Amino acid sequence: MKKPISRRVLLGAGLGVLAGSAAVVASQASFQSSASRVGLKSDVAFLTTDEIIINRPVNEVFSFVADLENSGKISDHLTKTRILTNTRGLGDQYSRNLLIHGFENAQIVTVTNYENERIYQTSTELFGVAVIHTYSFHSDGNGLTKIQLLKQSMKRDWVDGVFQPFVTHQLTRPEHDGQHLTTLKRAVEAV
Repeated sequence: MKKPISRRVLLGAGLGVLAGSAAVVASQASFQSSASRVGLKSDVAFLTTDEIIINRPVNEVFSFVADLENSGKISDHLTKTRILTNTRGLGDQYSRNLLIHGFENAQIVTVTNYENERIYQTSTELFGVAVIHTYSFHSDGNGLTKIQLLKQSMKRDWVDGVFQPFVTHQLTRPEHDGQHLTTLKRAVEAV
């Protein structure tokens, strides 16, 4: 039986796949196939895919996620969220502080892709590394919504080598962003 949430982590250019704590070697072709499916370029330093089923229809889930007023509700590690631009679409921005081991990292989050009830993508920087969250919304045909979340960080010469381990840690660990979809599910289903 498939668990409601799963995680696949791709490191580098397809050099390894982490599933839980076990490492498995993945082929370059596998990474290229995954990257082309989601429209990624070769400058991706790190990619993780999470998915979850939410007991609400797609239009309700998408509306909740895309509403910047809910930004502080969909993660347990955000403080001081403030909407900067809110046209309910591409280019919207909000500021937030991300808590990482007791330290606050101030960020500006920008909506970089918005396809109504299909795709919602945001980008920000963490330790100087560009981080992109892409949410894909799919109906299961029974009134439930499957969200697939791609979290990726981009290579940037020296910044990637120095700060990428911190970014990877923040995106995957349960005490940080690793439980993001679970928190999102709880918030949406509570409405």
